[in-house]
Amino acid sequence: MAPDLGKQSTVALRKAEQADLRTLKRLIKEERARRSAVGLEQAINERNEASDAERYALNAVCAYRCTTMEEHRTKAEFLKEFATGKYGDLQPEDVDALLWSFLPEEALEHAVKPSESGAA
Repeated sequence: MAPDLGKQSTVALRKAEQADLRTLKRLIKEERARRSAVGLEQAINERNEASDAERYALNAVCAYRCTTMEEHRTKAEFLKEFATGKYGDLQPEDVDALLWSFLPEEALEHAVKPSESGAA
């Protein structure tokens, strides 16, 4: 291939790529406007907020220190129902909170959590 032809081809491809990127940005902007007009963006934001609240609540259940056997049973039943894939799964931070919840408060003062020691 002639060097000039290669340069011309490269320039033409770059121009076409830039035009395609402008078109893509325009289409994304139009799609966002369409979604906003019908309330989809708001619905997605609300769904994300609800999902975040659900994650926070699940972690709080995992971190809760039970004081009676009845509380342990209720917590176990909830986690078995909720966190076995049907509605979601425990994330690593949930498992950490659950395991730390078994230790008495006074034991935590002498223990170093993995996240505090730099270990993974």
